Amino acid sequence: MGFFDRLRQVFKGKAENSMARMESRNPAAVYEAAILEREKQYHQLKGAASELAVLRKKTEDELESKNRELSNIEAQIPIAVQEGEDEAALLLLEQKENLAARIAILEPELETLRSQVEETTAGLRRFQAEIQKLKREKSEMVSRKSNAEAQLQIQDTLSGLSTDADVKGLANVREHIDRLAVDADLDVAAAQRVTTRKLNQSRAASQLAALKREMQAKQSGTAPAADNAAPAAPAADGGAADEGAAQEDLPKRTL
Repeated sequence: MGFFDRLRQVFKGKAENSMARMESRNPAAVYEAAILEREKQYHQLKGAASELAVLRKKTEDELESKNRELSNIEAQIPIAVQEGEDEAALLLLEQKENLAARIAILEPELETLRSQVEETTAGLRRFQAEIQKLKREKSEMVSRKSNAEAQLQIQDTLSGLSTDADVKGLANVREHIDRLAVDADLDVAAAQRVTTRKLNQSRAASQLAALKREMQAKQSGTAPAADNAAPAAPAADGGAADEGAAQEDLPKRTL
């Protein structure tokens, strides 16, 4: 292969690749072109079928006419022979031979034309079916292409979305809320400890005050008074004796 042949092959290949890309991008146009081509061939075949049908009809009419003429001549030949008209009889016999020869040609021609008309009619039906099939296929394939492109676009959109940021943000939010909950629990526990300590201190202070009152009461010889109760007044008689007795009993009691 020479240089220019190789160069032509390269350009031919590029042109075919470019055409293939154009066809893949616009399948509806490719189908429409195929349908138009089929319709063009259909009309051409239909014209040929019409011509064959006319020729068949013409051949049928001619054959029918020749058969009638042959029947008439065959009927006239015996009459001419009986009347002694030899020249007329010879002419009729010659015409008979010519008609028979023509009929022998027309009959196979008519059979051929009938077969051709049937074939072209069947071809027309096939073209019609193919055209309808291409039209349905065009609609289906274009719809499939649109659906496939829509799905690919959705996939591209979904693949372009990243959930890492959302997941990380949710993790941060959960962690922050957990920390807040822990801090709140710690604050509650600390508040409870403070409250408990204060209550304990208050009870201890109350007990200390009670002990102090009890000691004072013992020192003064009076019974300890209840909390928040007024101290009892000392008795008028025997107060000193009771106080002395209380003082004598004091060393014997221990706190």
